[in-house]
Amino acid sequence: SKPKSDRVAHATVVTDSNVQHFNIPQMFRDNRGYLHVIVGTTLPSGRHEIRYYRSAKANDLSSLLDRSDRIEAGQIADYHTRMNVGVNQTGDRAVIVSLAWNTPGLMNNTLLVSFGTKVGDDFHFAAPKTYYMKMKSIFYPQVACTDYGVVIVGHLYDKATKEKDLVTSLL
Repeated sequence: SKPKSDRVAHATVVTDSNVQHFNIPQMFRDNRGYLHVIVGTTLPSGRHEIRYYRSAKANDLSSLLDRSDRIEAGQIADYHTRMNVGVNQTGDRAVIVSLAWNTPGLMNNTLLVSFGTKVGDDFHFAAPKTYYMKMKSIFYPQVACTDYGVVIVGHLYDKATKEKDLVTSLL
């Protein structure tokens, strides 16, 4: 269909006095048209959290509602902010792939997977599960949530050895 020329451009600014800085957000649209934004944040303490926002109305980002309480942290005290999000084709299941960071009992760069299911208009993400051992370097994940499972593809780069690995997996 043709884009509507009568639409007015508009920006929504999310401010949070508890956040020092937002990192690159991930966004997806669910099966009812609601827009969901998942973003890594840096807090003034230096700790990192994953935040979740949902549009107040379908297909409209003019107002975002903070739904961060729908992400269970479990044992994870801190996250690396390089993460990605996938949603299935029907828009009722989602997944967040992230890395543990500064978490007692886990090595930095341990791959984490948080599965989300749709409850009402929001997704509820279970506490992350440790999926893979410590990565030897920072992992840059891409993720797809399919009917067959979750596909993770990522790039590893080890500065010390100059190794470049492409990692693929199906959960």
